[in-house]
Amino acid sequence: MPAERIQQVRESICKEAMTKEKLKDWKHLCSGNFVEAATQILMNGDQINVVQIGAHTGFEMNDPIASGLSELLDKVTEISMNNELRKQFHWTFVEPSPANFKRLATNVLTNSNICDMSSINAAVVSDLVKNPDEMIFYSIRDTIDPETGFDSLSNKKFPYWITQVSSFSKKSILRNKNQFVKRGLDINDYIVETNVSTVSFSDLMKEAMRTENNKNKKQEPLLVLIDTEGFDCAIIEGISPSSSFLPKYLVFEHKICKRKETFEHLQSMGYSYHTSGENTVAIRN
Repeated sequence: MPAERIQQVRESICKEAMTKEKLKDWKHLCSGNFVEAATQILMNGDQINVVQIGAHTGFEMNDPIASGLSELLDKVTEISMNNELRKQFHWTFVEPSPANFKRLATNVLTNSNICDMSSINAAVVSDLVKNPDEMIFYSIRDTIDPETGFDSLSNKKFPYWITQVSSFSKKSILRNKNQFVKRGLDINDYIVETNVSTVSFSDLMKEAMRTENNKNKKQEPLLVLIDTEGFDCAIIEGISPSSSFLPKYLVFEHKICKRKETFEHLQSMGYSYHTSGENTVAIRN
């Protein structure tokens, strides 16, 4: 694709990101040439892998990166006049909560026209965790709709994001106790403990990567998104600098982290990074 057409895609995706606060993660991705890289890869006939860890139900109103990826594919296929390029873009959604995963699987099927999509029902843990199998996972009971926040038990409406606080740590849910108190409800009546299957970061990548025509080719992900309510940094710190699955672009939530250790590890793996709000956008040099 000529440089001017790649620039067209960039301007379409990045122009708004430079001015809107809610798109600050996209601003950093754009500054790191993500749009140009993705566009060039697709036009070269190669494969792109994006893995979203802690995807909840997917395609949510507070997930601008997901909508931006969809817009990017729309623009590339429009300019290239080749809708088949979508088959080269592989997007894997990972979610441990059974209730959220059920809705996620439906949403992936509904949006399958965007690109090649798949979903995995598992919790991701650090490569440093020995023999991962099952762990207790805390989530909000399924009477609360994971997209609208409406609770069929109390007939009361919660913020749409309330079921996104699921975690290995009960504290992540209890931090939102006030949302239940002001509705006259006891949060403990809504916390569900479930034994969920776990998978290490590296094993997840082995399962998620798609290489299509060259099955023996080890392909690193272009973008990995992590949102695991407090365990993002543990996953990152467990990635070896020699890993075959170091993404070029990595976005994660740093609000519950020992930032110094995590950022030092990122640097040891060859990443520069930008923090904005609760998230960090890391780009491998």
